[in-house]
Order: sequence, then C-alpha cells, then structure tokens
Amino acid sequence: MHPAYQEHVLNAPDICRNCLRVVREERHPHEPRRSDVSVQESQWSRRKDTTEVAFGPADTASGQKGIFCECGVEGSFVRVWDDVDVDRERFRTLLKRLIQTFEHKGVSIHRKATVAHALDAFERLPVEMEGPHRPDTSVDEALSEGVRYGLARAEVQSRSRSTANPAPTA
Repeated sequence: MHPAYQEHVLNAPDICRNCLRVVREERHPHEPRRSDVSVQESQWSRRKDTTEVAFGPADTASGQKGIFCECGVEGSFVRVWDDVDVDRERFRTLLKRLIQTFEHKGVSIHRKATVAHALDAFERLPVEMEGPHRPDTSVDEALSEGVRYGLARAEVQSRSRSTANPAPTA
C-alpha cells in the first residue's frame, strides 16, 4: 500500500473509508468546542455538505445521536462493502472521490495517470476473490497503485516545469 494512500485516505479521520468523501474539516483554533468532546475529536468539525446529524439505535438516549456520511455510515473508519461488491462503475466513483480528496488536501496528483493506472490495476483483479487462494490485490491496492503513479507523474511534471522556466537571477 502506498504511504500517501494510507496516510491521506485509510488512516485519515477526515475521510469516509466507505465512499472516500471528505466528511470533516480541521477546526479553527479559536472555534468553540463542547466540553464533552475529546482533544482529538475537537480538532475536527463535520462538513455540513457531506454529512448529517441523525438518530439511530443505541444503548442510551445520549448515544442515539450520530453524524452520518451521505453514504449512510456513521464514522470515518466504517466500511460496509467488500472488494467483491465493487463493480467497475462503483470503482470509478471511488476513484473520482479519491482524486478530489487529494486535491482538497492540497496534494498535487496527476489525474490522468492516477485514473489510467488505478483502472488498469482494477481490471487485473480476479472476479472471484473468495476462499484460501485469494490474492493480495484488492480495491484498496488498485486505488493505491493509481495514487503511486499519479503522485510520481505530478512530481515529474513539477520538476520539468521548474527546469524549463528557471528563476531569473539578479
């Protein structure tokens, strides 16, 4: 798994692992917070355009209120699909949101290279991935492969621009 995919998507508290949408934003240091919120949670606030506050079953009345992503999951680290549930259309949707996520975070990524290599890796995934002979490849690996190539291509482009247009010397 590429470290940038791991850091910016899978381990990120601001990204929904189920649909790869940005669901939280960093709080401004002076923004008020509730006293019952932990320090880690207080660094983030929900994005109102991708989440909603709703009520669900819980052991206590205070536990019924939750923040849900547009895809229906509660919490950034919840995923309700398995690799076998992802068809080409759903993969393309995840890939589109992945690129938007990287751009939202200010990470330069080459769109075409990311899409081409991720789709190629996805096409190489076996149709049936059940049982003891399941390969190491997965939807996350295919997306990570696209990120690897997209970041490398963006880096090469950035270097070629800086060498083609050197800064004027005084």
